Amino acid sequence: MVLHNSTEEWRRIHVSLDWYLINNQELNQLNRVLMWSFNELPYYLRHCFLYCSVFPDGSAIKRKRLIRLWVAEGLIEERDGLTMEEVAEANLKELVFQSVLWVKDKNESGRIKSCRVHDIMRKLALSMARDERFSVVRRGSQGNGTQWWCTDARRLSIHTTNPQFSPPPRPKMPNLHSFSVFGEAIFSQLFPRGMPSLRFKLLRVLEL
Repeated sequence: MVLHNSTEEWRRIHVSLDWYLINNQELNQLNRVLMWSFNELPYYLRHCFLYCSVFPDGSAIKRKRLIRLWVAEGLIEERDGLTMEEVAEANLKELVFQSVLWVKDKNESGRIKSCRVHDIMRKLALSMARDERFSVVRRGSQGNGTQWWCTDARRLSIHTTNPQFSPPPRPKMPNLHSFSVFGEAIFSQLFPRGMPSLRFKLLRVLEL
C-alpha cells in the first residue's frame, strides 16, 4: 500500500509539472531558453542527448553503459585517430560542458563515472524525441493494450515495476531499432513465446 501511494504521488507530481510547463509563462520562457540551448548543440551531440531520455527519471546513467549504447545505436561518428568509445566519451564531456547533462559521480582520477539529466531538460528531450520519432517512453502505469504498443518510433523504452507486464501477441513496431526495459518486468513475461524477431527486422539493441 505504501508503494502504491508513493507511485501515485509521483504520478501526480509529473502531471503537475507538465501542467506548469504548459501554462506557467515563466516556465514557458524557460522552455524557450532550453530549446535554444538544444538548438545550439552541434548536430553530432543532439541525438546523444535525446537518447538519454530513454532512462528513467532521475536515474544515474553509468558512463560505460551510455557509451556502449551510443556506439551500438550508431550515434557516434568516426574521427581520425580515435576509437568510437573515445569519441563517445568526448561527446559525453561536451554535453556536460554544455550543461545539458550533470555529473553525478566521478572516479578517483576525476573521470566521469555516472551522469544524469535534469528533470526539466528530460521533459524537453522526451517531447523532442517523440516529435522526431527518435524514441518513445512507455510507463507500465499507462496500460499495455495493443494501441499502447503501436509506434513508428525507432526506439522504445519501457519503465515498469510490474513483473507481470507483457505486450500483446503481435506488437506493431516496424521501424524499431532499439528496445529497452527498466524495472521488474522480465524477458520470459514480456515475450513468453520468445522474441518475435520477424516483427523487429531492424532491431540492433536489446536492453532487458
